[in-house]
Amino acid sequence: MTDADRLREAGLRVTSARLAILEAVRAGSHPGTDEIARAHIVCRRCGTIADVDRVTGPTPCLEPLASAGFAIDRAEVTFWGLCPQCRDRQDQPGESAAQHLRS
Repeated sequence: MTDADRLREAGLRVTSARLAILEAVRAGSHPGTDEIARAHIVCRRCGTIADVDRVTGPTPCLEPLASAGFAIDRAEVTFWGLCPQCRDRQDQPGESAAQHLRS
């Protein structure tokens, strides 16, 4: 059984980040989350999701000015835009988003 099969069997979506984590744990190197963490890029038009390596180091944009009393232990970033296929189709007049999803 592959790692992807194990993830699906557990009801989880198979992502490159999850596969990388499983491989890292199996290797026994136990890297920190900064070494294997990924961010997501989501296409606004078709909903395609891709995992990407994220930049490590100080990230002041993830530090709130006030915590409202929360003990913050995690912040997430999702990048939004148009995937290459949707960018290519953006210049084709007359095609709706629904038509794109069917293709």
